[in-house]
Amino acid sequence: DYRRTETMARAGLHWNPGNPWLETALGVALLNRGRNAEARHAFETAQAGAARLTDADWLRAYPGNDPNWAPRGIAAMKRVIESNLRLVDSRGGG
Repeated sequence: DYRRTETMARAGLHWNPGNPWLETALGVALLNRGRNAEARHAFETAQAGAARLTDADWLRAYPGNDPNWAPRGIAAMKRVIESNLRLVDSRGGG
């Protein structure tokens, strides 16, 4: 339910602006609703937020994970965001 995902992501962003997890969720919701320009903005904001993530940030989000995985998790998140931006471009949202 992408409409509900958008609503929930925006609510979370009210309390945590620029959060890369929430911005990515928002971007996916918007992209799947055909709102490509808005999706691009959300993914670009997510990308900027992900660029600032530290291992400590990652471990706060995933406290039960092995600390040695934090750099790989951050790198994977960045790849997902980049992939989503390419998807926006392929749908004419560039």
